[in-house]
Amino acid sequence: MFYARQMQPLLHTLVTQFPAVLVTGPRQVGKSTLLQYIGENYQYVTFDDPVLLAQARQDPTLFMLNYSSKLILDEVQYVPELFSSLKLAIDKQKISGLFLLSGSQTFQLMQNVTETLAELVAVLKLQGFSLREIQQIDFHQPFIPTQDYLREREMWSKPVENIWQIIHQGYMPGLYEQEMSWEVYYASYVATYIERDVRALTNISNISDFTRFMVAMLLEVANC
Repeated sequence: MFYARQMQPLLHTLVTQFPAVLVTGPRQVGKSTLLQYIGENYQYVTFDDPVLLAQARQDPTLFMLNYSSKLILDEVQYVPELFSSLKLAIDKQKISGLFLLSGSQTFQLMQNVTETLAELVAVLKLQGFSLREIQQIDFHQPFIPTQDYLREREMWSKPVENIWQIIHQGYMPGLYEQEMSWEVYYASYVATYIERDVRALTNISNISDFTRFMVAMLLEVANC
């Protein structure tokens, strides 16, 4: 089941205005799913695939020549070598909606974007589900503190009968698209986050200490 996202109308608009659109955000919040839904006529390439990753790193120019159509490039932060080739393709073709990009390591990714694709790419940040998205409420207006906005939003609102279940389950799309244990899901998520993302940015000598640090930060936030 595909859950509609609040940013879809804006994403559709930006695809018609920019040669590239980048969706960033944490892992597993639905970036790839959203881009594949929006770009159903695009070729999809994920750099989680080690073969494609190696090809793009070794010869980015040849890699781009193998794809002539519009592309979705998933986890593009793994291939900084590719950004110059993306710019060349954009400068050559001069059309909107050429590339849909996604990436979960925002610091590393934005450094490459600002150095190579500045003014050529629109950047959006996707988080997990909002309550409106969980309830699939088709109201997409951005928040404006006016009475007109509040009245219109109230017309679309639905009662929340399972608020405590939603709070404990959290906002990760995978927990709503299929039934699974949220305890196991989040334990696996943290393990993957440490192994793949944190280790890529810094050297962690003791994973247990880092895990305790994250727990302490969460408790501090909860007490605020």
